[in-house]
Amino acid sequence: MRKEATEYAQKCEQCQVHAPMIYQPAGNLNLVCSPWPFARWGLDIVGPFPQATGNQRFVLVAVDYFTKWAEAEALATSEMLTLRDSFIPTEVNLCSTRVAGFASDENEKLMAKELNLLEEHRDVATIRLAEYQQKLARRYNRAVRRREFATGDLVLHKVVGNMRETSAGKLAPSWEGPYRVTSITGAGAYYLEDLEEKPLHRPWNVRNLKKFYQ
Repeated sequence: MRKEATEYAQKCEQCQVHAPMIYQPAGNLNLVCSPWPFARWGLDIVGPFPQATGNQRFVLVAVDYFTKWAEAEALATSEMLTLRDSFIPTEVNLCSTRVAGFASDENEKLMAKELNLLEEHRDVATIRLAEYQQKLARRYNRAVRRREFATGDLVLHKVVGNMRETSAGKLAPSWEGPYRVTSITGAGAYYLEDLEEKPLHRPWNVRNLKKFYQ
């Protein structure tokens, strides 16, 4: 009877969409190693936010994996991904520290002075980075409670950002769906479609998904 009661409760749709958020990691940490500063950037589009000047509602954020240097640029739509305009105009207009304090001749002298030690510095930095990442991964992976899905599985995804029904307050659902998994992109990302076979525009990370019982 207990097993039947558990299965019945699992299949309650309202219970599933109002269930608490899951914060426990669903997969191992994916390590990314950057060999030197500004060689590899992580990009993300945040929003939509309340409309600002110029109908801008999104923010493109870029972070250098090596130095953690961050840049941001406001966008009117999430499709306006013109990276050539994302960084330099902002720095010129605002006169950031690395632009105002840059001296070409002095920079060339410093670069020539450090050239002989470049490879050694790079190797030391790479070793330290690898050691740090391994420690970080071991700590992160201890808390993992793995969740994996196959093509055809039904899932719910978190209600995030402006997707949340603000008028409902605390009674707003935490999860939305069900959706069907159509393909797996690797590293814990899944493409979804609704039950009418209309695909969602972007993949969803496994940390924002949970199994739907029916």
